[in-house]
Amino acid sequence: MVNTGDQVFSGTIAGSEPVMIHDSKFRFEVNLATGTDTGSVYPFDHIAGPDVRCELKVTGTGKTGDGNPTFSYTGTCRFDSGKTVAKH
Repeated sequence: MVNTGDQVFSGTIAGSEPVMIHDSKFRFEVNLATGTDTGSVYPFDHIAGPDVRCELKVTGTGKTGDGNPTFSYTGTCRFDSGKTVAKH
């Protein structure tokens, strides 16, 4: 199964002020036979807070007690100040 669309991230990145950024290009793939989740997210479109752009790869790490998926992220976020924050 493939899931694409629009999403908004709100929170902090590496201790930043609160940010809100929009992603219109995300893509998640779920293997329904194995439950494996992978994907990419591209929150680029600034809505509020510091101007930041991220490019992240996502890997499923399991599920919460109520069945919601959990993920780990790797990639980078770059603030308009030029500061790059690597996520591992």
